[in-house]
Amino acid sequence: MSDYMICPYCLRKMKKTDLKMVCNICGKPQEKPKMGMNPFKNLGVIRKKIAGGNACQTSGCLGNYVNVKCGMCGEELPPDIAQYSRYLRLSLVGPSGVGKTVFITTMLQELRQNARTLKFSLSAMNKETSDYQSTNTEILYDSYAKKIIGGTTTGQFKALLWRLQDLNKMSSSYTPSYSLTIFDGAGEDQKVVNPIVCRYIVESKMIMLLLDPTKLYGVCSRLDQDDFKRAGGNSEVTRASTRQFVDGIIYYIKTLAGFKADEKITAPVAVVLGKMDVLKQFFPTNSIVFQESGHVKSGHFIQREADAVHQEIWDFMELCGDDLSASFDASFKNWKYFGISSFGMRPQVNRMLQQPPQPMRVLDPLIWNLYLEGIVSGK
Repeated sequence: MSDYMICPYCLRKMKKTDLKMVCNICGKPQEKPKMGMNPFKNLGVIRKKIAGGNACQTSGCLGNYVNVKCGMCGEELPPDIAQYSRYLRLSLVGPSGVGKTVFITTMLQELRQNARTLKFSLSAMNKETSDYQSTNTEILYDSYAKKIIGGTTTGQFKALLWRLQDLNKMSSSYTPSYSLTIFDGAGEDQKVVNPIVCRYIVESKMIMLLLDPTKLYGVCSRLDQDDFKRAGGNSEVTRASTRQFVDGIIYYIKTLAGFKADEKITAPVAVVLGKMDVLKQFFPTNSIVFQESGHVKSGHFIQREADAVHQEIWDFMELCGDDLSASFDASFKNWKYFGISSFGMRPQVNRMLQQPPQPMRVLDPLIWNLYLEGIVSGK
């Protein structure tokens, strides 16, 4: 277990002993134990207090020191925040309207529904995360014919805190547990260099770059008006605006993460092409990307399948004239194309659904990340 962690809110690196224990009734912080001649022994005492808490020392208070706050920014953290063997951080980057929130919602829902095959247990670490997922899941899966999920409000950043337990490696008395933080920020905020966005991209272990095919000129020129409207397309897309959009996002990531012009971004980048249900007509009938995910079905990351999907999308982008792959090659050290559909079907013209979502390959980018972290095995 690492002695360091990163606050999911202020994203500052700190020792776990920097956490503040706070009474759950009076709210007063616990005084830190004084360090003696054996700091390692005292560190164990601190960790024991963090894990279990103890009675509040304030006169007359019946509370316990079980709440945890960041020692840097003061935000309240999950009580077990210091107890994980891994801290995974994913940053979603994409323009306004690309569907980041819908993608996150369906990805996590699919992770839960395939828990038995993948052998992972997923649970929210705080109420905010639980409410976020519950609200969006209700809209998508229960009220799909009446509501649509709106975009994230400009200036609003959501750090979603999840607990991922690895049933593949559990024993009779121990289950490896990982902290999974997913950052969902508003697309409009890419126009402004926000310090929180900057810190998150710098600290992310993986970046998911979501591309909307209706914002790519070569793709739009092949779609008929009905498909274009159903997919929420913008009629102002041009060849120049497509290039400007992609170059802008790459520049945005590199600038915020502090990379020089000739340096490649080192964090793995999943370039995720969304709304694949609209594009199916342009792919061969036997395309791998439209088949059931072998990664999910087998519970392993299948390198050959991922490479095949990557190549199929590469070829499609080249055919459309949206030659973005060269830009990604020049800017990302380790990147791969993924094709997903959060809905798995064409929405109606009013963007409502006729039935609950049937997501397509939404787990593939996450499984790739878990494979790179050594959590999921490969084939």
